[in-house]
Amino acid sequence: DPRSSVSDIVLRMTTVPGDIESWDLINSVYYEKVINFWTMKDILDQLVYYRYTGPEDIATVMDELKFHVEDTSHNISPTMSFYVDVTPYDNEPPFLAYDAQLFITVREYQTTELHRNQLHYIDTASSEKELRYILTSPPFDMDFNNPLPAGDIVHLDTPNVPIFSFTQAQIDRRKI
Repeated sequence: DPRSSVSDIVLRMTTVPGDIESWDLINSVYYEKVINFWTMKDILDQLVYYRYTGPEDIATVMDELKFHVEDTSHNISPTMSFYVDVTPYDNEPPFLAYDAQLFITVREYQTTELHRNQLHYIDTASSEKELRYILTSPPFDMDFNNPLPAGDIVHLDTPNVPIFSFTQAQIDRRKI
């Protein structure tokens, strides 16, 4: 059987198809049906889609679709393979590492390195270079009666420039 066991090739249309009984209406937006053949015009009109139907996985899956091409005179090309690299969908947020304190003591007017045991998140689908912290507010003194600025988060290479985004890898290398 040339069909993949983990995918379908589908034809999608936003207009009501003529033979509506063989189509499914998806999210009230488009019509879709599984197909075994299509034309070059279908591809150029962007109607042909690959749909992964296999299990959710934390690893990449390689799918193979076997096909041949037939012309109007019924001449058939040799069977070929088309490979699809299915990467997992990351739907899990990063999580706090068990040893992260979420606390740092800083001496007034001194620059203090942020360490991994103070701020450490983990994500199963991202490297520490890709795991980015984004400050949603500037640092502030929790004593609202204190009018002085609370300080800044800075990069070691540019200590006079406040930053509002950094990575876990930068923390690990003690650059923040």
